[in-house]
Amino acid sequence: FGYLGLIEHIRGSAQQAEHHYRTAIAGLQAFSDTRALSIFNRHLGDLERGRGNDLAAESYLRESETQADAGGHEDLTSKTKLAALKLTLSKRGRATSDHVKHNLEVVETALAYARIMEMPALTCEALTVKGSILLDQGETVQSGKCLAEAIALAKLNGMRLRQNNAVITYCRVLGAKGEHEQANRLAATAMAMAKRQSNQLEIRRATAMAERRYTERGG
Repeated sequence: FGYLGLIEHIRGSAQQAEHHYRTAIAGLQAFSDTRALSIFNRHLGDLERGRGNDLAAESYLRESETQADAGGHEDLTSKTKLAALKLTLSKRGRATSDHVKHNLEVVETALAYARIMEMPALTCEALTVKGSILLDQGETVQSGKCLAEAIALAKLNGMRLRQNNAVITYCRVLGAKGEHEQANRLAATAMAMAKRQSNQLEIRRATAMAERRYTERGG
């Protein structure tokens, strides 16, 4: 049920995804499968983040981290911390210097672990989140470097979903640098890639990015 939920999640069927995630979690609790419980609570947290239900998302992500820690699953602890960080970054308002420092420490810890353990998916995720943090601070050059590395790594390992995620974030970097034509072309590429994958989540992100580019150009 859990992976059926992930499929529905990617397709954009939030209600069906939630049903499958909850069914999976209920069944897994009887077996105390900490790894699977961490995974599907994290996905449920991501689902609620996408819906704008921040409190519910925080609750599921806390449970995900609790299960990961209980089972000693360091990779899942890192993934959940990054998911929680993405939730924080999705909230409006400019972060204080202390918050930025903390956020970078979290992502650098996850990135160091991912590199040591040679985990390209986690490395790519951490680089993308780091790029977002740096971009929010106006560090377009360093942000671009992180995202370019994430895109290259994702492409090398055939991780199309993560590649598209990093590409869409890189569009923001180009927009911040005033390179709107290139940002538009890249957003169109991201949209085409998302459509080929039938990934409604990335289609929505690419659409929002295209609309943002149009607005910034005064369309």
